[in-house]
Amino acid sequence: MTNERTHGTATARANLIRWSLAAIALLTACGCAGPRAFLPPFRRAPAPTVESLLAPLRQRATPISTLWLRAAVAIRQSGRPGKAIFNATILAQPPDQVRLRAYRNVTILVFDLLADARELRLHDAVEDRYYAAEYSRLRQSNSLWAGFSPSLLIQALAVEQTVLDRAASARSATVFRRWSTLELRLDTAEDRMRVALDSAGRQIVGLAYERAAGGKPVQVRYGEMVEVNRVRLPRWIEVEIAATGTRMRLDVSEYKVNQPFDAKVFRLEAPPGRPWLPLENLK
Repeated sequence: MTNERTHGTATARANLIRWSLAAIALLTACGCAGPRAFLPPFRRAPAPTVESLLAPLRQRATPISTLWLRAAVAIRQSGRPGKAIFNATILAQPPDQVRLRAYRNVTILVFDLLADARELRLHDAVEDRYYAAEYSRLRQSNSLWAGFSPSLLIQALAVEQTVLDRAASARSATVFRRWSTLELRLDTAEDRMRVALDSAGRQIVGLAYERAAGGKPVQVRYGEMVEVNRVRLPRWIEVEIAATGTRMRLDVSEYKVNQPFDAKVFRLEAPPGRPWLPLENLK
């Protein structure tokens, strides 16, 4: 019995040695053929230049004066149960005018929101109440609405124009190759934008904003792009605002670019005698 066990152990050891020698011989043979025959599958290609990434964006750049879209929207905030889900029509005029009408079952108006650079105004159509607040008050109260910035939403939607504008004002621009993406880093005195592109550099798949003074970033993720009037716009978009723990996703079903808006689009007034309630109190 002892001899059989010893013989089995010796055989296993001999097989291990033979396989090890065979592997060494294979690696040596590859080495003899020259390192180029072995290394390229594990060597990443050099990063492209900044200009080679921006040139296609410049070629199809079309200024956006107005943007209209219809989308399914989902908003959630960490620490709060559930999430808000609704259909919406959004009218945007760069740099910071947004009107959003939210619907249930496509046709029933739930709320009507107007946002500009200073404040938010909201008409709760269900309770027929009117709310307003400046962003500073919303941030102090950790309101869900503190994460809603019209300029951020417009920049996130008009992504290619946003990258071109940032590149024009950046004091430095560099490109890094990651394992599955390219990263274009655009630095200004106030903040840094990191633009993630697919490995070929043909499509933007994400943005990240970081303040130069520190703080939590804002991240944007994109799905496939659709072209409307020569403007490439995201089929879906996710915006995550770490400072407020807010995440918003838009699944867009229709866009209209550079359609004229009536001047009343960006007006929202309470009827005479009706007060504007503090929006920060609306939870």
